[in-house]
Amino acid sequence: MQSSSIKSAIGHTLRRIGIYREVMKAQRILSDRSYRQNWLEVERDLATTRRSIGGFLNLGEHRADPKKELLVISSSDLPVLVKFHAMFAKALQLRGYTPIIVTKSYNKVAQEYFKLFGFGERNLLFWDHYVRDFGPRESEVRNIVDELLENRPPVSEIKDLKFRGVQVGKHALSRATRVLLRGQFDLNDSELRGIFSNHLADAIRSVLVAERFFDGHHVEKMLVRDAGYAPNGGIYEVGLLRGVDAIRMEMGQRRGCWLFKRYSLSTAGKALFSISEPTWEQLKDTPLTESQRKELDENFAERYDPASLMDVNLYQAGKRVVPEDSVRARLGLDPRKKTALVFSHISWDASFFDGEDVYDDYEQWLVETTRAASANPNLNWVIKLHPANVFKLKREDGVTEETEMIALRKLGPLPEHVKILHADTEINTRALFPIMDYCLTVRGTIGMETPCFGVPALTAGTGRYDGYGFTNDSRTREEYEEKLASLHTVAPVPPNQSELALRHAYWTLVRRQTSFEDVSEVSMRPVCEARSALHQNVRIRARSLEEFETAESIGRFSDWSTNSEAPDLIV
Repeated sequence: MQSSSIKSAIGHTLRRIGIYREVMKAQRILSDRSYRQNWLEVERDLATTRRSIGGFLNLGEHRADPKKELLVISSSDLPVLVKFHAMFAKALQLRGYTPIIVTKSYNKVAQEYFKLFGFGERNLLFWDHYVRDFGPRESEVRNIVDELLENRPPVSEIKDLKFRGVQVGKHALSRATRVLLRGQFDLNDSELRGIFSNHLADAIRSVLVAERFFDGHHVEKMLVRDAGYAPNGGIYEVGLLRGVDAIRMEMGQRRGCWLFKRYSLSTAGKALFSISEPTWEQLKDTPLTESQRKELDENFAERYDPASLMDVNLYQAGKRVVPEDSVRARLGLDPRKKTALVFSHISWDASFFDGEDVYDDYEQWLVETTRAASANPNLNWVIKLHPANVFKLKREDGVTEETEMIALRKLGPLPEHVKILHADTEINTRALFPIMDYCLTVRGTIGMETPCFGVPALTAGTGRYDGYGFTNDSRTREEYEEKLASLHTVAPVPPNQSELALRHAYWTLVRRQTSFEDVSEVSMRPVCEARSALHQNVRIRARSLEEFETAESIGRFSDWSTNSEAPDLIV
């Protein structure tokens, strides 16, 4: 028997008896030095966490009503995320809810941390096992996939694909683009069609199994992160259809902070990092106080400070605020012209989660915007590739170049008035503000910042801050591209709109971010260590269950989650 056949037979046997992953993990620990070091670090952190909280945070189960269930969709194995998810589940358990935490059977790290918070077999639902035990027949799922993809629909139609009221097309696209690190799909490519159809099958399967789950449980409340990926998205949207009080959560942009937003079927397309329309209506007419303006100024400064101890993204680490003349010289900008900055998005990361796009995807928007820029020499154009590429690509084996560049090469050599600013530039983004006359984005955070300084922001997508009175929005490609052709004639943002933008930025960037620093301490490592599972980590400060429960941040989160119907948690 050949070596490959022997390996295949051994692998089949190990899978059959249920120890394949464990054996492969042990083999990798022995053979891969960096993997072994990472594993040892996590083991040490588990031991440290066990010593600090193992004697009290596993208490409180008697407070929970078994008929009052809380569903926590937590598919991560990263310690920092698992510990925070466990904190939130514990906070609501102490308010009377019985947590059911959705994870995977092979997320062994997550299981160990959840146990430290008192969440064992009765609380953990292994989604892969649940699908195995209660999922539909494979033939049934494949028939549905074949029917949905029968005419090989373009991406614009795939994004609208629904199954039993759930956006399975978006969920499958989000997962497929994340796995392949590419933002565009053509189902006429047989290889891509096969990959996408597998993810679509997963999305459809998640809907059918989620319906089975909700039929047999008394779920009153739901917490979910990454609600646009399968299977999370299917479970989340089935919950919305069943009227469950659904709360999406994500780490904020400041250290130790999280974002929370309550959703219903009518608001499902609103981005998590946004101010809901009812909240904005209450806040937009109220001027900021001097102290609030100072808070916002400090937030802006901290976001672009390369040595910031609060900015969780660390996008500006190692970058410098270069003088304006030096920036112009380095980029080769014509000083007689105004300058437009195009802020690209990571085309494969959460690309289809929220809102509606003018173009099919982020890559198509970038290519067509650059094409329009090439046709308008009345401006300097700078295509700024997203700084997150620096550390996100460190996690991917063999990927060294921004994926946006692959898309831009379709255009061939760019004219002299169009420049590319790569993700690893040493120029701090704040240094671009003095040279910027126009900002272009689909729905990036930068689009809510530049109008604060009088710089028009042109958007090409909905769901975040469009229509709030301070951005230049387009609803069609034709409208957007006409604006780019005459962009050099567009005036700066008037003072009344800048004031609106400042109010929106304050409530979004400052007050929408809930800090848990009083009960937990987040640590961050340099961007170069992004592959480590402990690139970010959290240490629980509380030393008793009472201290945990009475912490201001835990009380604020618990009160809003259980006693309020407000869409946004604002501190």
